[in-house]
This record gives sequence, structure tokens and C-alpha cells, in this order.
Amino acid sequence: MESSVETEKEETPEIAEIEDTLSSERMRLSSECKNLGTVAIELSKANVVKVGYILTGALGELDSDQADLAIGGMTINPERERYIDFSEPWSYHGIRILEKSIQIPRDSPMQSFLQPLKSSLWTALFISVLTVGLVIFCLDLKSPFDRFYRVRASSITS
Repeated sequence: MESSVETEKEETPEIAEIEDTLSSERMRLSSECKNLGTVAIELSKANVVKVGYILTGALGELDSDQADLAIGGMTINPERERYIDFSEPWSYHGIRILEKSIQIPRDSPMQSFLQPLKSSLWTALFISVLTVGLVIFCLDLKSPFDRFYRVRASSITS
């Protein structure tokens, strides 16, 4: 069962009349709806049976490769963790990111964080952070404003 829904809004101005309670004047307000684009939503039913456990909904779509990512609030239990790799929570608002479980054991939780980018990109990012820090340090050494931040020894003793 697969269905597709497309939504599109008409461009019709909306007019409302309101009365100001303080001055007893009537005002006429209008607004206009602009069409910013079309949204396409695909709805599908996915049932996957694995060793007596049925995965449906977002979990079933992740397991059957119909979806690559699912975002939303979900209860994590041991049965679901066998099939889906739940991300480490970076903020506790009840929203977690799910990704398909890869049967390769991970050494640390940081490995799932570092996985999306190649190691050469992480190396370049690390080198650029060090370079920017070094440049800021050198500029601070040659700054003409350092005299404002120095504490004179004579002012401390008096």
C-alpha cells in the first residue's frame, strides 16, 4: 500500500476586520499567502519479520532500506537495539536519530560521531583550528593594545 500526497496552497488574500478595544476604532487587516513550493510526502506500510520480532513504522523502513534516517521520539528497548543503531543523545529532549545498525563493533561512542566525515577532512579541520589559534596568539603578541591590560608593579605595591 503506497500513496503519495502533494500539498499546494492557493494565493488568496485573507482580510480580517478587528475592533481596537481602547479607541473603539475598526481596523481592516489583510495578508497574502505566497506559494513557496510543493511538498511531496510518501506514505508506505512496511512490515519486516526477523526471528519472531516484527519491525513496523520507522524501524521497519530503516531495516528494509526504505529509509536511511529517522528522527523522532522513541522508546529504546533491547529488541529494537538488535536491529537499529541508536545515536548517542547529545541533548536530552526526547528526540534521537536512528541509523541502520551495522554489524561492525564500534570501539567507542565517538566513532559514530566521527563516521560521517572522512579522516582527511577531520585532519584538515584539526589543522585549521590549530592554525587559527596560532595566528590569534601571534596577533595578540604584536597587539598595540596590550599596554591597557598590563598591571604595573608600582600600582600593586601602593
